[in-house]
Amino acid sequence: MPNVAVISLEDAARDPARPVSYTEFAVASRGPPQSPAFLFGPFPSYLAPDLFSEFEIPAVGCYHLREAQVSFDAVILLQGQPLWSLALNHPDYYVPEILARNVPNLYHLRVRHIAGQAAIIHGPGYNVFGHWLADFLPRLYVLRRAGLDIGALKFILPRDLDTFALEFLKLIGIQAENLVWHDQNEELLQPDELIVPTVMRLGNRFNPLVATASRFWVERVLAHSGVTLGTARGRKLFVSRGQNQYSRTIASREVIEARAAAAGYEIVYPERLGLAEQIALFRSAGRIIGEYGSGLHGAIHAPAGAAICALRGTSHHPGFIQSGLAEGFGHHIGYVFGETPRFAQHQIVTINEEEFSRALAAMEVWGTDRA
Repeated sequence: MPNVAVISLEDAARDPARPVSYTEFAVASRGPPQSPAFLFGPFPSYLAPDLFSEFEIPAVGCYHLREAQVSFDAVILLQGQPLWSLALNHPDYYVPEILARNVPNLYHLRVRHIAGQAAIIHGPGYNVFGHWLADFLPRLYVLRRAGLDIGALKFILPRDLDTFALEFLKLIGIQAENLVWHDQNEELLQPDELIVPTVMRLGNRFNPLVATASRFWVERVLAHSGVTLGTARGRKLFVSRGQNQYSRTIASREVIEARAAAAGYEIVYPERLGLAEQIALFRSAGRIIGEYGSGLHGAIHAPAGAAICALRGTSHHPGFIQSGLAEGFGHHIGYVFGETPRFAQHQIVTINEEEFSRALAAMEVWGTDRA
């Protein structure tokens, strides 16, 4: 890809010469993050800034762009220039790197025109279940706030999208005929007007509107699924990643799960359930323990006051989005750490049994038996 400078979407929206408009629905703010209810196991000082020093809460709004094209990973070109924006989870360093690696012939790709309006809600991590819960599905509410009918709007999506995401969209009421499939390595898509709702997350912090946004899409899923919510309340769930191969795994899973089961926790595998069934499962829970990952993000459906305990390594990856979700949805969050290399992506985590027992005791204090 030629060395073309990326520009800020926010700067473009402020430039009257650019065909960009922006409407804001929730303002940015600044405040201290919610502190964890407990931290057990080794907690290195280099992780402290991620938990205690993220003060910025993002604004939420919707952009309308003309003369814009959609490229790889939902990166936008405006009048030929790539855009970066933290509001789209596209940092300035990420955009040139991802384009150079995946579409080095960017300006030689064919351009396919799309008549009328089309929206994008996906972005980095579009085939990761947890990113749909935390980043993508809440953007549907932003579109609604912008006065758009998500049942009639066209959506641009990468052709290699996983089937679980298609099931999400179907249950929400987005019809197959309104999906515009994008061959990301071969073409640029240019609608007459590109609609781009912002994400609600900046790092580990969420705009408080995320809870309302999630209720919006959850209500649509339940309405289309026909699933009946049960009356059980205050269940204790252990979310296991033991049925699949992941880049992060608990070495002592059998022992840890046995201790959890002895304390009254049901061992559950959310990936075995449909989306509506997962919602019903987590809605019935007052205490949820799990290996850090997408499955545990399903705890957003638990009632306010629920306690969440995440088991994870001491590596920077995968961050602390679960803390931001807990803050946004009114949950208590705690962690049990097992030592892993500081910069490791692939991790085998050993959770100390005594530290886990301390977490089980703490969960009894912090959790809820009510809906």
